[in-house]
Amino acid sequence: LMYRRPPARTSPLWQVSSGGSLLARRFETDPSPIASAIGLVGSFLVLFIIAASRYGIGTDYWSRHIPVFDQIKAGYEVDYEPGFVLLNQMVGIFTGDGQWLIAALSLITLLLVYRFIVRMSFNPAISVFVFVFGGFYLEVFNLAQQGLAIAVLLNTIELGLRRKHFSFLLLTLLAVTVHSSSLIWLAVWPFLVF
Repeated sequence: LMYRRPPARTSPLWQVSSGGSLLARRFETDPSPIASAIGLVGSFLVLFIIAASRYGIGTDYWSRHIPVFDQIKAGYEVDYEPGFVLLNQMVGIFTGDGQWLIAALSLITLLLVYRFIVRMSFNPAISVFVFVFGGFYLEVFNLAQQGLAIAVLLNTIELGLRRKHFSFLLLTLLAVTVHSSSLIWLAVWPFLVF
């Protein structure tokens, strides 16, 4: 067996990991709602700032979102889902910069994911960890429109489990207006009913 030397206490890796460990230990030992809220809001802000300020990152950034935003802003008709077009139009009312569309997509997607985590998770910190390090957060960079639709669909799980079928159907149809592939989610409905 080879001996591995532990990282020096002066290395940046140790400093970041020890700081993160101390912070995590603080929130684990203090189960108060205030400490939990600080952790969730802090992680939300970090993730939002990174996602909203990305420029040119993601497969759809230059090939889809920015050109479509510019076309909609110029008044051209585009062949996209009506909910996504409406979001583009709403952002276009305030600005002509497509970067704000990316920021709006990031904000809405993260708000919906965090809403689901807060309402449905037994351990929100672990859920945020899985969201980020499981690759789902970075996947939203590549597929922002689909990520928004998935974030909407995540919130239908609670409705299905609570037997609020009409609300489940309405929210699913809202997701379909953002991305048509969400229609397949109706196949989940029978599993939530029975």
